[in-house]
Amino acid sequence: MLFSNFPIFFCICGNYLFTLAFLCIKCYYLENRNGICLPHDEDFMKKNGIYAILSAICLTAFAALIVMLKTADVGVWLGEKIGLFTLNKAVFDGLGGKLDEFWYNLTKYLGYVAIAVAAFFVGFGIYLAIKRKSLKSVDKDIYFLGACYIVLAVAYVVFEKAIVNYRPVLLDGSSTPEASFPSSHTMLSVAVFGTAIVEILFRIKNRALKISLANVSGALCVVAAVGRLLSCAHWFTDVLGGILLAMSIVFAFAYFAGGGKKEERPE
Repeated sequence: MLFSNFPIFFCICGNYLFTLAFLCIKCYYLENRNGICLPHDEDFMKKNGIYAILSAICLTAFAALIVMLKTADVGVWLGEKIGLFTLNKAVFDGLGGKLDEFWYNLTKYLGYVAIAVAAFFVGFGIYLAIKRKSLKSVDKDIYFLGACYIVLAVAYVVFEKAIVNYRPVLLDGSSTPEASFPSSHTMLSVAVFGTAIVEILFRIKNRALKISLANVSGALCVVAAVGRLLSCAHWFTDVLGGILLAMSIVFAFAYFAGGGKKEERPE
């Protein structure tokens, strides 16, 4: 049914490739042919500012998407107004038009994994502070990473209150649809696993291990984003919004974490 409708197929493939492309761009610019992380090359950062530019582009696209959702092709679903309704409804119907429990539960558990990864890095920062006996001695990238997690938490709270779109399905026996934009699971997973890729390329010296872990993190990003779309727990634009906001955070992290002088990093 899905592949008989080219526009829907195009939207789904576009979402997948969009996620995959951002991971490839990060990996390409984070590592040169000698395996040295480029964010710490000050000339590279000053002359190109590629991360800052990409972050700004993603954030601008995210803001533009919000405007379109509030003003363009507004329809009604489950008693609530839904922006870009024709596109969202076409993708939703093409994917079956009902909640897919497998993908919903899989992406829910991936969200737990993302929280565990974030907790690991928080714990690592605490470990560095204790080991070096000073908060000032903790590597700056860890502080920037903590700031990214705070931004994620704030974004979650803000969009739970400032509702842009509502879910296409009712969950947990609720009588009214919940806020769904941006997809919090997509946002969390792509941002946490994406910043983990930066840290992996940043800290791990063993090339084989570095590439393996970066690929695993990248795969988790893609599965989380595409899986959330396939679950039908969100509209297409919810997932897209989660990816855009997460990408802006990841690129900003890559830029700011690499803005200072290169420091000694543990393996």
